[in-house]
Amino acid sequence: FNQSKEGILLVDMNDYIIDANSTFLKLFPNYNNRLKKNKLYDFLSVNPDVKYCLENNCQNTFSLKIDGET
Repeated sequence: FNQSKEGILLVDMNDYIIDANSTFLKLFPNYNNRLKKNKLYDFLSVNPDVKYCLENNCQNTFSLKIDGET
């Protein structure tokens, strides 16, 4: 989970965010301390590009260099 280069967000059956891996938190650093206990809808409402991709099955690949690594 935390070793993945993919950003991963875990959501429970009631759509509450329960965890996020380190890559996800590097992609969305504003959520480091306030992500948990929020609903997925709240995250998507302030990140419409992510919502759009979920709704339209975007097949884009994004890369982010962190500390010189992709």
